Amino acid sequence: MAMEPILEEELRRLRKMPGPLSDTKLLETPGILLGLGRGDPETAMNRLLLLSRQADDDPEIQAAFASFGWGADGDTVLARLQDYAALCGVDARTTRRWSDAGITKLVQLILTAAPWIDPKLGARFHDDDAEGLTLSMRFAVPLHIGMRLPALYENGVTRDITWKRYKQDDRQYYYLATPIRLLLQAPLNLRLEWRGEAKPSMLVEGDLHATVIRVGQNFGSVVTVWLKSRSTTAL
Repeated sequence: MAMEPILEEELRRLRKMPGPLSDTKLLETPGILLGLGRGDPETAMNRLLLLSRQADDDPEIQAAFASFGWGADGDTVLARLQDYAALCGVDARTTRRWSDAGITKLVQLILTAAPWIDPKLGARFHDDDAEGLTLSMRFAVPLHIGMRLPALYENGVTRDITWKRYKQDDRQYYYLATPIRLLLQAPLNLRLEWRGEAKPSMLVEGDLHATVIRVGQNFGSVVTVWLKSRSTTAL
């Protein structure tokens, strides 16, 4: 079944719900919940609001959000539209037409702007020699999502990373890091952090022997990797 009518019906249902817009309300809109948040209401809410910020100069989309209960007071849709009409200096019928048009636009944004694409980072360990290895990293981030540059900590000390943007398309920026040399004269704890407006997807790989990477875990915006020493004198 086509998603357009499903999303439009859910947005209109969202408009009818009493009270302010919240992530709890999105539990009643399974298509939006799945598409924007993969089932997580907080994520879906954040990404829905990203669309609002992205179109902050579009009165129709802003009217739609006001009718949902975002940025407009009122327990009913009529009260919210009247509140937004007073803010814009127009009548409530005008803001109702704007809201209808804004919902149509939002359906297309949800379907085509792909706001649910996560920032993605790939880190790969390359087995160099008996003394250490090299870490290469790259990431891609959607244009409309604000993310800091990833940070790397080696045994609690910040490692400098040189990032270079090597490509951009109509959806994402792409960055590549200068390879980082890691010496394994003692056990090594690496902590990779990537913070921003969305929780990223981070994948750690390596063409290494299984005994080299002891543990690798992903905690949302943080990946921690423990590497064993290759020194024959290390305890």
